Amino acid sequence: MSGRKFEVLRLPAIKKATGYSGSQICEMIREGRFPKPIKLGARAVGWPEPEIAKWQAEGVAERVGSDPAPIDALSRQSPERDGRESRLRPPKGDR
Repeated sequence: MSGRKFEVLRLPAIKKATGYSGSQICEMIREGRFPKPIKLGARAVGWPEPEIAKWQAEGVAERVGSDPAPIDALSRQSPERDGRESRLRPPKGDR
């Protein structure tokens, strides 16, 4: 990283962003499938946010192929636009 400031994400934020548990994240780090954390202190580690964003983007690109169009379509897709019914419950007053 070239002197730019970036946010360092701690484990709770990583778990929330990825949906993985702490033990799953540790296993993936050991297997080389997840970015290694940086040491912040004697007992603290974190992950540079750009590394996590890159890891997530690579996972999506791998799933949909090298064409970026499906990624753009996924980000704009909503249940109403693609013809599927919404699975969300209506507001309490409408039930």
